[in-house]
Amino acid sequence: MMPHASVADRLDAVERYDFRRLHPRLAYGTASDRYAAWIGQVYSETWEAEVSTRSKKLGGEAFEERLLPIASVADYFQHFGVLELDFTFYRPLLDANGEPSPNYHVLRQYAEHAPAA
Repeated sequence: MMPHASVADRLDAVERYDFRRLHPRLAYGTASDRYAAWIGQVYSETWEAEVSTRSKKLGGEAFEERLLPIASVADYFQHFGVLELDFTFYRPLLDANGEPSPNYHVLRQYAEHAPAA
């Protein structure tokens, strides 16, 4: 959508669930891109075979979280223009010995799999 689209054009885009280009300064995304429940909506069914699980606890209750591999980020960016990676806040990129932390390695995987801008 052009930066100077009319209100009617923008509302028409909303009716089509096309929120990507409502305004050049609006960016839509999520705080996670690996949510396996979006298979069939955001992600292709081909990712189903690569879903991993991890145990989590919330409020004393245990549950399993289903995650897609980082390589699925290309599918994510077909729907969203921005991805928040807030996990980088909780752990530095280098450990106390100056060695790359797990966060560094995860970000490296994103660099390998994110589509060209």
